[in-house]
Amino acid sequence: MARQLPRASSVRSQNATERRDTVSACRILRGTPLRPCPSRACRHLSLRRTIRERRFSCSPSIDAFEAAATSALRFKTGQNEDVDFMKKIVTRRVFGAALAVLASGLLAGPAQAQSYPTRPIRFIVPFPAGGVADVTARLIGQRLGEALGQTIVVENRTGASGTLGVDAATKAAPDGYTLLFTTGDFITTPTLMPKMNFDPYKDLIPIVQVATAPLLLGAHAGGTIGSVKDLVAQAKGNPGKIAYSSPGNGTINQLAVEWLGIEAKLKFLHVPYRGGAPAAVAVAAGDVPIGALTPSSAQPLVEASKVKVLALMTKQRPSFAPPDWPTLTEQGFAVDAALWVALFAPTGTPQPIVDRIDQEVLRILKDDAVRKRLNQLGTEASGISQKAFVDRIRTDAAGYLEIIKRTGVKVDR
Repeated sequence: MARQLPRASSVRSQNATERRDTVSACRILRGTPLRPCPSRACRHLSLRRTIRERRFSCSPSIDAFEAAATSALRFKTGQNEDVDFMKKIVTRRVFGAALAVLASGLLAGPAQAQSYPTRPIRFIVPFPAGGVADVTARLIGQRLGEALGQTIVVENRTGASGTLGVDAATKAAPDGYTLLFTTGDFITTPTLMPKMNFDPYKDLIPIVQVATAPLLLGAHAGGTIGSVKDLVAQAKGNPGKIAYSSPGNGTINQLAVEWLGIEAKLKFLHVPYRGGAPAAVAVAAGDVPIGALTPSSAQPLVEASKVKVLALMTKQRPSFAPPDWPTLTEQGFAVDAALWVALFAPTGTPQPIVDRIDQEVLRILKDDAVRKRLNQLGTEASGISQKAFVDRIRTDAAGYLEIIKRTGVKVDR
């Protein structure tokens, strides 16, 4: 079929530049040499490339000559309807894909929380078995496992005043399958251990405060210290020589005794142990005359008449405390030291999973049987959810940091 030039009507409707480009396009398609024109050399080269790229994409229902020429010109001038149409299609597809991604992200959270968990969960407890964190973790872990339909394994990762376990938790995958069940001891870590390779405020997410254990000032039952009055008298006569035990350097137990020292203007000798249970046993054995103990660690030794409770180190008396346990506040010393236990997750754990654990634990803590068992373990159910718990951490940290500044407490790390 003979090649034809573009229709005259379409050429007449063009301006001078477009008519010259049409003629040039036709010459290119026919193989006819272009008329020499240095000023239009770049335009001819661009036009030639455009025609070569588009000559086989024209509709077969019209003449290939005219289609390629006019299509090339429209493409160069931005008037190509096919290009505009394709732009619209691409834009719509990109926008649709973006909406799909956004929707999938919004729906993934609830779906992920509903399907969680699909395998056993690990509680890292940074203290030895028998301490307040351990016994509470096992009780809550059993009930939470029943609620979630999965086994919860308690792993005691001890050492370095509990920081080894905390460090392991911060490095775990943030998928909800490794959680930290610990006391509030680590809230002073950034101050006492600035060289630690983790920051609990940045690397952990508070989930829920489970329970609170009041600290007890306990004494060796066979010793010479039978009351707070005796302790103050002997400490004043022997500055820096009355030793006390704690679960480790920088723990709340240590800071509680130092708090008493500030209030009573006394100086004590700190002897750290690896956990609350060993610290209580040291008092019972007479290795140290006194110690800041949790009820869970001290109760069996109190019942065995090996440890005597001198005072509660909290302002408020817990519901399970017997009437013969006076508070330090009642003795004239404004000390208020309690050891809370709580659940944390590695930073990055999906919020829907955090919310579900929070809700399940709060529901468990409403069970009368659980609350009674917590009292038997020397704690009281707290049930403080995430937002309020964060405020509690800030308040406690500020108070203990002041004690650290005034006493010069340090941790060898």
